[in-house]
Amino acid sequence: MNKYILKLHYLFSFIFASITGILAILSMFIHCQTNIYTYDLPKHLEYHTALVYIGLAAFGIAAIAILCRLLEYIFKITGKGTQISHKIVLFCGAVILMAGIFWISFNDGVPVSDQIHVHEEAQRIAGFLDSPFDTGYFSYYQRNRGVTLLAALAFKIFGNHLYSFQIFNLAALLITYCSICKASELIYKNPLITSITAFLLMLFYPLFIYTSYLYGTLLSAGFASLGLYAATALCVKGKMKYGLLMIFAFPFGILMHQSAAISLVASVIYLFIHSKNKTLLRNVIISIATIVMVFLSVKAVDTAYVHITGADPSFPAVPATCTMYMGLTATEGYAGPGSHDGSESDIFNENNRDEHAANKDAVSRIFIVVREYLTGKRSLNFFLEKTEYQWLDPTFNARRVIRLNDLNEGTPPNSDSFIAFYNSSFRTIIFKLSIGFMLLIYACSFLTGTVTIRNIMEHPLAILIQLYFIGGFAFQLIWESFSRYCFCYFLWLIPEASFGLYYLYCSILKMLAKQNFSHLRQLHRKNK
Repeated sequence: MNKYILKLHYLFSFIFASITGILAILSMFIHCQTNIYTYDLPKHLEYHTALVYIGLAAFGIAAIAILCRLLEYIFKITGKGTQISHKIVLFCGAVILMAGIFWISFNDGVPVSDQIHVHEEAQRIAGFLDSPFDTGYFSYYQRNRGVTLLAALAFKIFGNHLYSFQIFNLAALLITYCSICKASELIYKNPLITSITAFLLMLFYPLFIYTSYLYGTLLSAGFASLGLYAATALCVKGKMKYGLLMIFAFPFGILMHQSAAISLVASVIYLFIHSKNKTLLRNVIISIATIVMVFLSVKAVDTAYVHITGADPSFPAVPATCTMYMGLTATEGYAGPGSHDGSESDIFNENNRDEHAANKDAVSRIFIVVREYLTGKRSLNFFLEKTEYQWLDPTFNARRVIRLNDLNEGTPPNSDSFIAFYNSSFRTIIFKLSIGFMLLIYACSFLTGTVTIRNIMEHPLAILIQLYFIGGFAFQLIWESFSRYCFCYFLWLIPEASFGLYYLYCSILKMLAKQNFSHLRQLHRKNK
């Protein structure tokens, strides 16, 4: 590794440690509360006593340390650490899958907001709903066409029921889990760290809560994770099949949700950083092929949607720059600063729905806004609050999936068992524990960042995860604010936190060994 690449590694680790350190400090005192009683009510920040959640995080560290000690002993006496680790991964995966199956059968909530558009349009395409196609919405927001066509395919194959799409979500759940565990195994090459990663993923309940969500959230996270694993495996094993997996995974993930593009960018940078003379051309070809496939797949989906629905292919879409302007200025959004407040549509409509004119107008406004932030005319506190609303929601908006149907809107009543769960103290307790879990992940990820700064060559492949998180954090600073959009990035902090926990465990053992040795030396001197 040359000195310039080494400096990049140091820079990425420093930025990663800085971000996770700030999030760890903030999560000690603040969390973002999602209102689950009425869908339209806004999110809000709540302040709490740091000691309570520090205590929960400390308890988690102690529990993981005990688990590590037990596993280490079992690995030692059996001599089959890797095999046992694989069984642990398999067991935790089975638990997550069963939890997902249980949840989609237990949760009888109905789709709301954007989910309604996806659900009904998919039903129309599949032939189960006889009403005009919603081409206006899907022309304005073309990014939702991919998940809608997939939902239509699910309904066509499995029948007109939400379960049909949720089967795909269950598959994405397993893909996400397996990809993160396999990547952790390749990066750290330690069965204990792999086991901790599997255990923490099992405890992160939003992962299976999103199985009931009729949107591209889990599918996008799954295929972005598969692509990140493929990029890691390509660097470690060098087999072309992992490059082909990248070419397949990233485009599909981006079709489900645009956030997967960050994983592609991170992987491309990562491949260039770790390219050698022999692998440079290969990595360039794979990267270009993946990017080309993204554009081709987006074009194919748009063409298919237009062909099926008869939508006007020249119908203008809301430019991404309008969304960016909203993300930099919105103060009245229901999900906090930078969240949806209708300003993107306002710019679009003010320019007579002319895509090019709206884009030009949005760009000029963005330059003005950036200048105002730099000169102090606008307060930079906007970005701090935006960060708090996005990254301090311990459920990453999954709590909003747990909601009662609105009988006033004619939706069917919930089951008695779901209402009982909804009104129970158990739900509140789980949420409180999730705040401690969030603090644990941020704090231990910060520790990993500081360790990699000091010893960058020990685990150089961990830079991919750090790049992905940095990219996601930066993107969400300027994009539409929503904690759900941060879900996929937080998932990949878990293997980083696992290494941090393992490092803490080893440090505790060393400290105890030194104390014991010092005690023995003192006894020896007394005996003399």
